[in-house]
Amino acid sequence: SMAIAGKGKVALGNEDSQEALNCELEVLNMKTGLNVDETDLAVSHSRIGDLYGRLDNSSDALTHLKKAMELQEKHLEPDSLNLAKTYHRIAS
Repeated sequence: SMAIAGKGKVALGNEDSQEALNCELEVLNMKTGLNVDETDLAVSHSRIGDLYGRLDNSSDALTHLKKAMELQEKHLEPDSLNLAKTYHRIAS
């Protein structure tokens, strides 16, 4: 999981959003089968939403950003910066 996440960060640094997305989706798939903290899942959904947005796939971006928002609203304080950023991404 960490190796794939690292590969995704390298791809993103190289402006390869599709490869970064593939890595993030693979990481999320692995996390889903484990007993992972839901705030960690929210981070993955947020990253995936951002990457779909970069690839001009607004429908899938919105799906993942809304999932991130649901998880964040469940576990973070209402004035959380991460939650505010997710609201902003959904609105833009």
